[in-house]
Amino acid sequence: LTWWAHYGLSEAVDRLGSRDQRRSVDQTHALTANLTFKPSPKWTIVGLWTFHTGWPTTPLTAQEVTAADGSTTIEATPGPRNSERFAAYTRLDAQVRRIFRLDRGNLNVFFGVNNLTDRQNACCVQRFDFAPRPDGTVEVQRNEGFWQELVPQFGVIWEFLK
Repeated sequence: LTWWAHYGLSEAVDRLGSRDQRRSVDQTHALTANLTFKPSPKWTIVGLWTFHTGWPTTPLTAQEVTAADGSTTIEATPGPRNSERFAAYTRLDAQVRRIFRLDRGNLNVFFGVNNLTDRQNACCVQRFDFAPRPDGTVEVQRNEGFWQELVPQFGVIWEFLK
């Protein structure tokens, strides 16, 4: 049984004029942990957990604007750039490997699953929806896109020996 873990504390900013602006890929806290179990020389079971602070995003507000002719439109206004964050990103991957020893090499067969818990990790904003309210305010709904969901994987590697 072996394991390792890595923690990173970082800040990703751009200098705009005289002030720092958080980058869209800033992830202040990042943690990765691995656990590998080898019950025999032929079998390996691996688990990998990844976590990082949610990436920054820019909020949006909106208001109804009435024109001189009485028609209304919705006017959207972005808030401070990257002043909010998506939810934290976390993912668990698992893999089982089996080695078959052959006369002319090794055959490695593996099966795994990325994002084993099928967690939805926000990556981006796909669009904003606006819903005017009777009191004249406008509700802004942020519709997020997501990173990969549960993804199975299977593979075969043939290693030739001299």
